[in-house]
Amino acid sequence: MHDGAIGAFLNFAIRVTTQEQKMHIIFTTSDSFFESWLQERINSPHFDTLVLGDLAHEEANKYFLHAVVNKTKLSEETRNLLESVDFNIPFKMTGGRMVFIKKYVQQVHESAMRFRPVQLAYTVIQGNFLGRAKTFGKKEALAVSELLVNSSCGYTSYHRLVEQFGGAVVEEMVQRNFLHLCPVSEFSRDLIPSPSEPVVTAQSEPALRAMEAFVNKFVK
Repeated sequence: MHDGAIGAFLNFAIRVTTQEQKMHIIFTTSDSFFESWLQERINSPHFDTLVLGDLAHEEANKYFLHAVVNKTKLSEETRNLLESVDFNIPFKMTGGRMVFIKKYVQQVHESAMRFRPVQLAYTVIQGNFLGRAKTFGKKEALAVSELLVNSSCGYTSYHRLVEQFGGAVVEEMVQRNFLHLCPVSEFSRDLIPSPSEPVVTAQSEPALRAMEAFVNKFVK
């Protein structure tokens, strides 16, 4: 869609939602830069953003136990094991993402690298450590990974990262799905403490565990 058509549609959206108040229009996206793209075309007062995050620790624990109870194919021994496990173990590998919690219940592994989502994340991000990016290499990928792995809150400041590595590097890391950019949100509760500025995280908790594996492998 060319710029003229996009502009015409957005003008229509403003008219029917804000001026005439006839309807709501909802955009959904996983693009971290979508809000910035929209701000270049629409004045901020004309739209609101809502960031849907992963479950917080307590909510994730409840969902985990619910998944264990309702997983009919689990043996009694496996069910008892899962119900008694320290939830910090699966939470470290799954975060609060429900699809990963379900996979953990199915696989029941304590070693992060034997957990299938971590193995997949390792495969996906390894190109960032092999010189396949245009603006950064292994050194930068390891430095960013180490920052996130050692962060007590699981994220780091987007602006500080740009100051340290440059905007082009950070933008490519986001575009390559090596990093995830989280804008400020009053709704999302999966980042604790809730950040007051844009931050970057790994794409998921399994991706963070994959980063940890690369850090352990290459950083001495």
